Amino acid sequence: MAAGKMLIIFLAALAIVVVKGDLQKRNMVTHTICDPMYNNPSKVQCYCVKDIRDPTTIRSAECFLSVEDVKPVDNSWELFETLKNVLQLTFTNTRGIHLPYVPTKAITHTTTLLKLEIKYGNIETIPKYVFANSSTIQELYLRNNQIKMIEPYSFSHMKELTELNLDQNSVEEINRNVFIDLPSLEKLFFTNNKVTTIHDRAFIHLHELRELELNMNKIFSLNNEAFYGLSKLLKLDLSNNQLQVIGDNTFSPLISLESLNLDSNMIQMIDDKGFNGLSKLKTLSLAHNKLTILDNMNIFQGLHALQSLSFKGNELIELRPDVMSPVLKNFYGADSSLDIDGNNFPCDCRLDWFMALMNQTKSKNLKISLENLKCNPDSRLREAWNNIEEQEKANGQSFEESMDSDKNADYEYYDETQLNGKLFYTDLRLNLINCSGTPELDIPEDIVIETGTKVPRPKVVTTPMKKLTTTSPRPIQTNKMMSQVGNGVVDTKVTFLGHGLLDLAQYETTTKDEEYEFADDDMKMSNENQLEGGKVKKPDAYTTSRLATVSAKPIDNGETDTPNNSIYDGMANDEAKLELKAHRSVHFNVDATKSSTRNLGCVALVATILFVRVFH
Repeated sequence: MAAGKMLIIFLAALAIVVVKGDLQKRNMVTHTICDPMYNNPSKVQCYCVKDIRDPTTIRSAECFLSVEDVKPVDNSWELFETLKNVLQLTFTNTRGIHLPYVPTKAITHTTTLLKLEIKYGNIETIPKYVFANSSTIQELYLRNNQIKMIEPYSFSHMKELTELNLDQNSVEEINRNVFIDLPSLEKLFFTNNKVTTIHDRAFIHLHELRELELNMNKIFSLNNEAFYGLSKLLKLDLSNNQLQVIGDNTFSPLISLESLNLDSNMIQMIDDKGFNGLSKLKTLSLAHNKLTILDNMNIFQGLHALQSLSFKGNELIELRPDVMSPVLKNFYGADSSLDIDGNNFPCDCRLDWFMALMNQTKSKNLKISLENLKCNPDSRLREAWNNIEEQEKANGQSFEESMDSDKNADYEYYDETQLNGKLFYTDLRLNLINCSGTPELDIPEDIVIETGTKVPRPKVVTTPMKKLTTTSPRPIQTNKMMSQVGNGVVDTKVTFLGHGLLDLAQYETTTKDEEYEFADDDMKMSNENQLEGGKVKKPDAYTTSRLATVSAKPIDNGETDTPNNSIYDGMANDEAKLELKAHRSVHFNVDATKSSTRNLGCVALVATILFVRVFH
């Protein structure tokens, strides 16, 4: 009996041992780094994505700390042996626990890793050789980790690395020898750090680098030694820094550069050779800086490939054509772009060369941009423009009627409050500013205004002379005289005097006759409303609030002899176009002439038929 009890106890004990061993073995098999959180006691846990074709292979994993104070040498990192074939590996703070270091021990277990990302950590320093000389990683992202310092040789021997992203950290200096033995690196990003200093030759070993972004930092000074060795760089972004001066040869080592972004700095001066060596540069942006005047004719010398240039949001009061002449013809192409919006240009003839460019370019966007060119009028121009607007509102079409009459045109409409006190230069040029240099335009004195009488209308043909002249500013003067003389002869003379600092061309004026017919109410034209501001007034009202944005093509009269190789080619072909359609009550009725001729023929035919019948 006793022997039976002892046997039962022995068998029970043996069963317990076996069960416990099975449980321990099962725990060892199932508890991996990729287990679900509720069944995973590991200090480091991962969300893993397995290969569909081979469930035993993990392709990507997003890992995080599940407890505080996990040491760099903790045995938990050994669990990454499970991820030895992983292709993409991410470390983040899913549990709100920040990773305070680069987990080198985990990285050493990955033998096929292509992309490594560490984000939202609290890593102040990147030590040397911290990435375990990984020879397989192609993309490394270290964004949002509060990194302050990068030691020399931090990324050494990462021979396959093509992209390195250090955005949104707190790096203050870029030292030499940080980027050693990175023969494949093509993209380097330092956006939104606190970089103030780039040490000389900091990038000298990056012979294959194509893109470098240093925007949103605190860089206040640059010299050409900073970019030494970057002979294959195509794109450089230095926007949103604190640069004030672009010194000589700053970018000269960047012989392949195609895009340079200097937006939103504090640039006030560009030295003669500031862009020296950038013969392949296609896009240059200097928007939102503090440039007031560019008067150095060598600034753009050698930029043979430049097609896109932005001065938007500066404080420019003058942009001289001789400064732009080395690159001006580059903007004739259909893909060209020149943005000068948001500057402080005064409304005078120094802007007229932009109209020549508008006529020459094949770029639709550039035409629209130049047609929308706004300028600051002086008090005299402002008063004259206000008078025109008041006169148009009193005697011209209503805005709705004007819209209906031009419904087939392509317009942009502006609220005057959006102009911030500025006016459109094209409006002023047509109404108040004459930059043609034409001394006088006379309407012939033999125009007889009688109902139903054909009168010749002078057609002005302008031929620009080759000589360019410069005149001092003069007030706008308009000599108006309209009186009825003798048998209905109207002696009308309109004299336009140039305004501004720059008369771009002199013109010889000839006239050709075209026949028109005045309507019955032509004699009702008022002297008061006929001319305004030295220009025959147009019927369209509210020209400040409405601006045509498509019809930028110059008038082609077929008789303009424009000098070759001039930066003023095609300028102001419509400068001297005389508008006799000066008031709503005045219009030319060409169809009326044809109608009266047809009526006269009908009467003659009927009379002939009656005559034949009566006398036969």
